[in-house]
Amino acid sequence: MAIPLACALLGACQTVPAEPAAPPAALAFEVKSWGALIHSWSVAADGAATTVTRQSKSGSPWPPYTLEHRRFTLAAVDLARLQALAAALPNPEPTDDKCQQRMTDAAYGSLSIARGAEARALKFYEGCFDAYYAPYITQMKAIDALVMDAAAKAPIERREEVAADSN
Repeated sequence: MAIPLACALLGACQTVPAEPAAPPAALAFEVKSWGALIHSWSVAADGAATTVTRQSKSGSPWPPYTLEHRRFTLAAVDLARLQALAAALPNPEPTDDKCQQRMTDAAYGSLSIARGAEARALKFYEGCFDAYYAPYITQMKAIDALVMDAAAKAPIERREEVAADSN
């Protein structure tokens, strides 16, 4: 009689494990410097991806420059890795508001994660070198590198010339 009672009591105390978070339906990333796009990308739940990368002969963020557009599909293993990296990001994300070891004029951007009706935009600043912030930047760079490495293997779909203003 004691064993069934103990089992019933223990069973009543057990919690049902939470379902794992659904993989993101879409991810979108952009990195800028001085307000100008360095590159951006988006990846849908099925792995369909696009990138836009600024190419400038002078290295300047201001026109003239060329935007290179690519369209490709992430391999299933890369998509799974990308989704795992995005799921591992801290919530809430750290901010660079209290950064002590700061470099000015560094690249910055955001990663948008859409999951059903829920969307989350995570900002980052590559010029904060404090210990609390470094792992976050490392994660962001790993996410970006995974997509950009795949993009580098895809052909350029089109080039868009951005001319200097003639004012």
